[in-house]
Amino acid sequence: MAHYDVIVAGGGMVGAACANLLAKNAMKVLVIERFDAFELSFNEHPSLRTSALNRFSIGLLESLGAWRHIDEARKAPYVGLQTWEDPNHPLVFDAADGEVEYLGHILENDQVQQALWQCFEVHGVSVCCPDSVKAVEAHSDKIEVTLNADEKVTANLLVGADGGQSRVRQLVGIGVEGWQYQQHCMAITVKMQHSLPAVTWQQFHPSGPRAYLPLYGQYASLIWYDSADTIAQLKKLSLEKLKLQIVQAFPDKLGDFEVIEQGSFALTRGHAKRYFADRVVLIGDAAHTINPLAGQGVNLGFKDVEKLAQCVVERFNQGQPYWDGKTLNQYHQARYKHNLLMMSAMDACYLAFSNDIKPLKLLRNTGLRLANSAGAIKNQVMRYAMGL
Repeated sequence: MAHYDVIVAGGGMVGAACANLLAKNAMKVLVIERFDAFELSFNEHPSLRTSALNRFSIGLLESLGAWRHIDEARKAPYVGLQTWEDPNHPLVFDAADGEVEYLGHILENDQVQQALWQCFEVHGVSVCCPDSVKAVEAHSDKIEVTLNADEKVTANLLVGADGGQSRVRQLVGIGVEGWQYQQHCMAITVKMQHSLPAVTWQQFHPSGPRAYLPLYGQYASLIWYDSADTIAQLKKLSLEKLKLQIVQAFPDKLGDFEVIEQGSFALTRGHAKRYFADRVVLIGDAAHTINPLAGQGVNLGFKDVEKLAQCVVERFNQGQPYWDGKTLNQYHQARYKHNLLMMSAMDACYLAFSNDIKPLKLLRNTGLRLANSAGAIKNQVMRYAMGL
């Protein structure tokens, strides 16, 4: 059986970043993944699945050498962020106020994943693909992973980075606390008739927010949160009829556009009761799935990667057991409370705006108005959102 310092189950954005960062620090790493990211192909128009990467996440990609592999023409920096319920009183964040060039980039997930895979050879990451984890068995001196074809590999540590329905998490018996939100979400790729400023915005409605994310060229992504029934009805419409519904539901500032593609998904919250078991540790969506309201999901995952690597590599360099409970608990303690705080903040925002109760409406709009004039505090919040 081949033996590795670390096996990473899941080669998505977070898993691939973790593998590269550990391998960059001289660890022998294997990635197990169902789909070959090298086979991803890209059309002229962007993929539906996008993420708003903050400056911390972009810095991590740069440090791994992945940022240069992302097509320059498809990079989409945004310099402003606006959110409101009452259009007369928006909460506005501007890169200039934080003395930075941009707040973040909105990128296609597939572009980021493929860029990270292009770094595997440089850092010496091995890949087992297409394959997935079938069974896991911890021993006193290693952890044994059985693949779908019944081949076995071993490691000192197994990292579960295999998404919200993590097979690794299930196999090692780590429970999850969570629920489905009342809202579903539709992502809609559009091509704007005229380019808009590089500002992402979100308007709150009792039925759910409507958001605009600027992509490269004249493309953009519209995000429509609503009840499951409403989203199901929208999915059945032709692209032409869907456009008519968007025109009615979104602010006038959107302008004219062509609908290119649409897709939808349910909104769920899930938080692993703990982030580690015997020789196993969870990162990214395998550990926590968050309401995408503020686009922080992948950014939290990349923060997990940084902290886990910090804990593991330090022990590895000292010749100490980096797979033991002490090391993994150090990571758990550092990330669990932080992730829970962010998840709770998103839930509070979701609950506060998902109603049409007049006293609450007055209170939340007053809150947004006060927050917009908070000066130094607002800038500190902006820097936190950028991961700085």
